[in-house]
Amino acid sequence: MMNYKNQSLKNKILKGSGYLYGFQLFSIIIKPIFSIFIMRILSPRDFGIVAIATIIIAGMRKFEDFGINAALIKRQNINNKVKASGTTLKFIISIILIIIAFIISPYWAKMYNIESVSIIIRILSLSFLLNSFIFLDRIILIRGLDFKRQMIPDMIGIIVGSSLTLIFALMGFKFWSIVYGQMLGAISRAIMLKLFVKEKIRFGFNKKIVISIFNFGIWVLLGSLMFWAYTTIDNALIGKFLGITALGYYAIAYRWGNFTADNIQGILPKLLFPAFSLMRGDIKRIRRAFLKISELNSLIVFPMTFGLISVADYFILVVLGEKWYPAYYPLLILCIYGLLRSLQASAGSIFLALDKPKINAFITGLTLSLMLVSLYPAIKWYGLVGVSIAVTISFLISFVVQLITLCKLIQLNIFTLLKIWVLPLIASALMALLILVLKTKIDMSLGSFTLLIILGLTSYIIFIFIISKGKILSFIKSLS
Repeated sequence: MMNYKNQSLKNKILKGSGYLYGFQLFSIIIKPIFSIFIMRILSPRDFGIVAIATIIIAGMRKFEDFGINAALIKRQNINNKVKASGTTLKFIISIILIIIAFIISPYWAKMYNIESVSIIIRILSLSFLLNSFIFLDRIILIRGLDFKRQMIPDMIGIIVGSSLTLIFALMGFKFWSIVYGQMLGAISRAIMLKLFVKEKIRFGFNKKIVISIFNFGIWVLLGSLMFWAYTTIDNALIGKFLGITALGYYAIAYRWGNFTADNIQGILPKLLFPAFSLMRGDIKRIRRAFLKISELNSLIVFPMTFGLISVADYFILVVLGEKWYPAYYPLLILCIYGLLRSLQASAGSIFLALDKPKINAFITGLTLSLMLVSLYPAIKWYGLVGVSIAVTISFLISFVVQLITLCKLIQLNIFTLLKIWVLPLIASALMALLILVLKTKIDMSLGSFTLLIILGLTSYIIFIFIISKGKILSFIKSLS
């Protein structure tokens, strides 16, 4: 019976990962295409204005969750009383957040002398109420590892949001095109999700259930708030001391430097938190699953990161346009930050699944503390490059601490994990070196950029096959 359950869980994980990776592949193709066209139309200042408003919304979004999502996913069973209590909490919190957004937005806008920021914050805050209506639908799909029905609404939301943003940009709406596109994309996503799941909205309040949700969720919330702080404090300081246009450059460098990480983060936590929660009594299973996931993850993130670093100049000048060149050096540095984020993507899910949310909060707090100490002098002395270095080094230190803590928790020799990363690291470095050599032989054009991507991918596959002596094929077969 236990073997049957294990096999059933494995099949669900593999099937779920197939849908998630398929969705991320879709996102990797669709989002960048739209983003590139939008970036060629809008100015760095347009992106800077939206980035300033998003700081407040991103912070409030952490309160919106309040750890409720993780607490309900983690629970062994969720009956109607649990659903009603969770939904009531979500609605109350969303209304409070909207009121707060309407109150504080004028003061935040005044700090940067941009009146439109206040209106943007108020419009985007309405998404909190929208998310309350679909909160339970998403929880049910995640708990059941039913990612097929979860991904289709997300895909529709991306298509609607991205295409409308591009249309609005072409019509001359400037930064408003991003705002309207985000909201309309979110609305379409919510409608489709509700049509797919049709979970009844229940209201109720059970004191015992609410307390149990808060006991687990408060640490998730604390970690989330600190995560928001360290991922937005750089934006706030840049906007204040270097200006909105500089923030636009940094926002784009950050977005593309974290392109791999954001896509990996879009897959692994969604898949692994519910899966690891089902395994939480078996450290050996968690360790085996973590190693296999880490190996697969590293085979993807190393070449994507090294590949982007090696063609970053072509990417900015040829694809995005010369107006974005000031983002070049920050992009190179933030690619390393993105790589580190990608490699630690599954660690947080293990801490939560093993009832250790305090560890996530501590690691995030460490990163925030390091950034608070280093960001201001970095921005004053070295501008955008200094900020990028401070962000990357701060995260590197906390990354090492997290890695050591995780290995101790799941009884894993850290050198076993490092050994897994060596193969794709060497193959990716050789690929990048080849690309750098080839760049000296060809002109800078869109055709050359495309050729370099094709040759880079081909050479990486060849290098990793040669270095592993063909063993990589055995690993790929073991996934099926």
